[in-house]
Amino acid sequence: MKKHYLKILCIAGYLLFAVSYSYSIEPPYLKDTSNVWVDSILKSMTLEEKIGQLFMVAAYSNKEETAYQIIDKYIKEYKVGGLIFFQGTAQKQAELTNRYQAESKVPLWIGFDGEWGLGMRLDNTISYPRQLALGAIDDISLIYDMGSEIARQMKRIGIHINFAPDIDINNNPNNPVINDRAFGDNKFGVVRRGLMYMKGLQDNKILACGKHFPGHGDTDVDSHKDLPVLRHSADRLASVELYPFQQLIRYGVGSIMVAHLNVLSLDAAPNFPATLSSAIIQNKLIDSMKFKGLIFTDALNMKGVSKYYPSGIAEVMALRAGDDVLLFPEDVDAAIAGVRCAVQVDSVIPESIINSKVRKILAAKYWLGLNKYQPIKLEGIDADINNEQAALLKFKLIENAMTVVTDSMHQIPILNVQKRIAHVGIGSSKPTVFSTTLDKYTQIDHFFIPKDKPAATFNDILKKLKEYHLVIIDLQDMSRFASKNYGLTENALAFLNQVNNQNQTILTVLGSPYSLKYFQKFPSILVGYNEDDDAETIAAQVIFGARGAEGALPVTVGKFQYG
Repeated sequence: MKKHYLKILCIAGYLLFAVSYSYSIEPPYLKDTSNVWVDSILKSMTLEEKIGQLFMVAAYSNKEETAYQIIDKYIKEYKVGGLIFFQGTAQKQAELTNRYQAESKVPLWIGFDGEWGLGMRLDNTISYPRQLALGAIDDISLIYDMGSEIARQMKRIGIHINFAPDIDINNNPNNPVINDRAFGDNKFGVVRRGLMYMKGLQDNKILACGKHFPGHGDTDVDSHKDLPVLRHSADRLASVELYPFQQLIRYGVGSIMVAHLNVLSLDAAPNFPATLSSAIIQNKLIDSMKFKGLIFTDALNMKGVSKYYPSGIAEVMALRAGDDVLLFPEDVDAAIAGVRCAVQVDSVIPESIINSKVRKILAAKYWLGLNKYQPIKLEGIDADINNEQAALLKFKLIENAMTVVTDSMHQIPILNVQKRIAHVGIGSSKPTVFSTTLDKYTQIDHFFIPKDKPAATFNDILKKLKEYHLVIIDLQDMSRFASKNYGLTENALAFLNQVNNQNQTILTVLGSPYSLKYFQKFPSILVGYNEDDDAETIAAQVIFGARGAEGALPVTVGKFQYG
């Protein structure tokens, strides 16, 4: 307990000092200005090797040998500086990392898109709650703990960079790509939690990456599929979208990822993504916001950039704009050839610029310990990653996020177990963890309705529910997307409103809080944010008073306000 209290005091003191004195912390790898290892490596490199350091190419651990041999080629022939791993398993990724590292003259740095942990990409690993659920947690020391634990797991399998936290402000409920990947729609809440996630990673020697600059929250187009356009004024961007980035820069975030967004008030060129814009990267991020750390492009295979600028052209434009690392080029061969031509033939990128970018990359590799690289120990990986402490932390995060959004009739917790109580599970066809946990407290009759059932099925159950004093409803098999009505069918929504008019109800939403727009008239609502066994167990316990609910709503939805 004493250790936990001291940690909170340290975090609070850090925040107070940072805010009070308006100072900036340099990214950690820039503090050692005279680095012998960096100097010696840089001096020994050919121009082709330096260019290779600027690339981080995509790798997978669930492919055939021919795919792995392509990565071998990129390392041996192009001397690429790093890899970003996607789908597969932790064990196979570690094995491949050892193989690829053995082939590289300069140690590779390994990136991973793990916003909610290794489970975002790898099978049989832990998925922590998405950031929107974390936005409901008031005890932000738990988010620091999560960052630290994710760092431990990543280091165990040879990862050096986590492309997290997402510090977008999701102020558009219809956002198809950020959505529950953001901490919420309040800029101060985003900063508090983004900072803790960042510090949890970097205090444990995993490089954090704030994304998606200059702010992807107020978009209704997925940049994987097309180029979103932001039309906000420069003043609005400065006060809202840019705010989390400015704060994390002040606190020493190691890297920032630039989004494929057409931000008209910062660069009015049509169909021109921020990723390639010197007005946005050099003028705004570097010169105005004073960011000295590493700048990553978002994945260059995304249609937000590749629709208008093919490989070989996009990479050159990105480097000229101020990006340091070219992430996931769509055509690696064309991209390498394009950059080499720009430097060696056309002279549109001076070698001095390449040198400065590579020096920064090598400095980060040194800070990450790659100057003393050791192969990954392959025995016991799964057990080490999925230990009891990691699972317990996940439980604590889910527990602390649990949110009673409204309880105007004081029905939570249920005190009178003598009532005749029914439970309706919408989106499930058989008993669930939620329903079996409810059974531990009193006699409950259960009704399960897959959400695609016809209206007649819902009407039959509605008639049966007239005999009950209280109906507990839970929503499962939901969607995170507004375009899909969060997985709720018209028949299900009609039924829910009819039950609420007919009976006393307690509604449990095991999914997106944005779905609350449909439930403004419900008297008692509990949000669990995800359909996880732990979430179902805790939600049922809250309903009967075995646990409290400490969470606060991370977004405003209709009459239900943030916080």
